Amino acid sequence: MKKFFTVFKFEYSNLVKSRTFIVLTLLVVIGAGIGLSWPRISELVSGDKETPVEEGMTIAVINDSVYDDELINSTLQSSMPEYKISLIEGTQDDAREMVKTDEYGYIIMLKGENEYTLVTKSLGIDNSLSYRLDGILLYNYRSYLLDNAGLDAEQSNAVLQAQMEYNLVETGKSQTNSLLYTNMIVIAMYMIIIIYGQMVATSVATEKSSRAMEVLVTTVDPVRMMFGKVLGIGTAALTQVAVIAGSTILFYNLNSDYLATGFISTLFNMPAETIILSILLVILGFFVYAFLYAAVGSLVSRIEDVSQGVLPITFISIASYMIVMISMPSGNVDSLLMKICTFFPLTSPYALVARMAMTDVGLWQSIGAVALLLVTCIVIGYLAAMVYRLGVLMYGKPPKMKEVFKLLKDSRKS
Repeated sequence: MKKFFTVFKFEYSNLVKSRTFIVLTLLVVIGAGIGLSWPRISELVSGDKETPVEEGMTIAVINDSVYDDELINSTLQSSMPEYKISLIEGTQDDAREMVKTDEYGYIIMLKGENEYTLVTKSLGIDNSLSYRLDGILLYNYRSYLLDNAGLDAEQSNAVLQAQMEYNLVETGKSQTNSLLYTNMIVIAMYMIIIIYGQMVATSVATEKSSRAMEVLVTTVDPVRMMFGKVLGIGTAALTQVAVIAGSTILFYNLNSDYLATGFISTLFNMPAETIILSILLVILGFFVYAFLYAAVGSLVSRIEDVSQGVLPITFISIASYMIVMISMPSGNVDSLLMKICTFFPLTSPYALVARMAMTDVGLWQSIGAVALLLVTCIVIGYLAAMVYRLGVLMYGKPPKMKEVFKLLKDSRKS
């Protein structure tokens, strides 16, 4: 047991003290701190000063509609006070030329009762101006129709401003609220498995390629060495996640007054059962894959062969991740495919996290899937230890799967 802890301590300390580990952790923590503190920083920098209206935010209007100029000017100016409204004369060619020469940022050409053309150099992806104009001008057009129908101003306003009273009662979990943090959990799980799993395989292959393994196996039992490596690297991964998560929560609490609404508050208000089960599934999922990565790492003789050797394992993880990520946006997390993935050990960490966060999974399904995953983790750990014991001193061309099973069968007989 002492030798196991020696290997564990060496792998853990070697990783957490590495420059890459420290720099990456600090960068993520600093990035999260800046992102969550940005509303506070913006307020301190800008103060209470009004944002000046720049020349590029001027809207010119060429009015060839049935509405008089005064109505159009007052309607647009009151609805969009951050813009300057200017009524001009001209054709569409004139409008194009004025925009090209930066005389105006935007030009609206109104025609008839309900038609307009917006002329600008480029309408950005996140620019909502066209949607706002649709609403403003549509309201104006409907008011015009109601006036023509004989309704007075008060009646027209009552019709136009009427709204439905909406109440929502959800008897299950809100997928709208849970989608964001479920995505974050699944992405974090995927990154931990891929990055640190390959790190396990690379660590084993590095020692084997340098022939250091021949010395190590004379002093440390290969099985203890494998478990020490996997648990050491896994604990380092959890340490990094804990530091990043703890720092993020700290920054959120420091700036909670600025982040009380919106999707960020939803992310930091996960149900306790979701957090607990997610942590459990991330740990079990990582170790299932890490044991497989360790076994593959022990079978290759060169570091260059690691990426090819772990490709089937990585492909399974990627496929599991993609199935879940495709199912979540549609809310179809209770499909037959997702239910099958819930009970297949190599996909269940991803699938069960998504299902239990976004829908009501039966208690027996949750317990059964977790129990099956735990048993699989133990079985794969045992098989990986047997492969590791045989593979650490094997050099040359990596054996095929059929040869590995034959070696395992022969070793059990002996």
